[in-house]
Amino acid sequence: MKDGQKIVFHGEGDQEPGLEPGDIIIVLDQKVHPVYTSTDVQPQGGRQGEDLVMSVELQLVEALCGFHRPVQTLDNRTLLITSHPGPA
Repeated sequence: MKDGQKIVFHGEGDQEPGLEPGDIIIVLDQKVHPVYTSTDVQPQGGRQGEDLVMSVELQLVEALCGFHRPVQTLDNRTLLITSHPGPA
């Protein structure tokens, strides 16, 4: 979903006998996030289509030998991201 996108629920507004119910319209407002930022700032990450992207800096030893890195999600869960050593 994109910033400014409208979601419409037709006929789901206030309902009253003798009157046709109106529509409920929700307009999405994307907020700035310190890790997952807008796609205009690619070094930090952002959205690419439907995917959230996050960029992080790695040391050379991490890239070659693998690493474990905790990542905080938008709903406050912590995921452990693991990269295994590559072939030498």
